[in-house]
Amino acid sequence: MMGLTRFSNAREAYGRRRKKMKKGAHFDPETIEIMKAVLDDAWAALSPSQQRALPKAHLAERILAAAANGERDPVRLLARALIAPVDTLMR
Repeated sequence: MMGLTRFSNAREAYGRRRKKMKKGAHFDPETIEIMKAVLDDAWAALSPSQQRALPKAHLAERILAAAANGERDPVRLLARALIAPVDTLMR
């Protein structure tokens, strides 16, 4: 049951974050490729324990939110993906 609760909490958090993103954000193919590469780099930068604590989808949401607000620089997108409350990454 614990996994189900975690899933429900993750869905609620996703809904809150999604509301913060600009409505109707569309990305050109080049931006999509940049975001994919940044997601792969961000995931690779995490330790196995951090990967277990922070779902890859959360990194993707952070990248999408930054891109929806106009960010296109891969270094900045990577930083936005990896910046999180310390307790999230240090479990």
